[in-house]
Amino acid sequence: MRRAIVLMAAVYAMHTPLAAQDPTLEAAHQELVELNRLEQERFISGDCDGLMELLSEDISFYANGRKLTRDGVGQLCARMPRPFSKTGEETTQIHMISADGGYVVKVMTFPGSDRIEVVTKVWRRGASGWRMVHLQSTVTDLKPRVPPETGQHYAEP
Repeated sequence: MRRAIVLMAAVYAMHTPLAAQDPTLEAAHQELVELNRLEQERFISGDCDGLMELLSEDISFYANGRKLTRDGVGQLCARMPRPFSKTGEETTQIHMISADGGYVVKVMTFPGSDRIEVVTKVWRRGASGWRMVHLQSTVTDLKPRVPPETGQHYAEP
């Protein structure tokens, strides 16, 4: 019985987010939640100058495999037609690496389409506060799943 309790505690600890175990990480997690909300608000509303304030000077940015400069991010933001069309399902996960770093993964579907968008943002806290240091966005068609016994993950085109 004792062995079962120890095993259950170990499994629980492995699946408990670090932020829930450390008050410093929990505070940083809440800051990152707010930064993600603010960044999205600025992007969606077209406040590109406000968005640029959140980006590191040396941000790396990849859109569908193409690398853009920091200025390119601002230009892309300014050129995007708004309002954006509605997305379908949307999931956002915020993960802390340390009290000074974390990342956000957002996955969106589009109604009436097999397309999905996966966005990953890496944030780091430095002398000037939190800044996004990496942004990756990929829009692609989601291929249908193949039964596991085939040994493939997705159907061939």
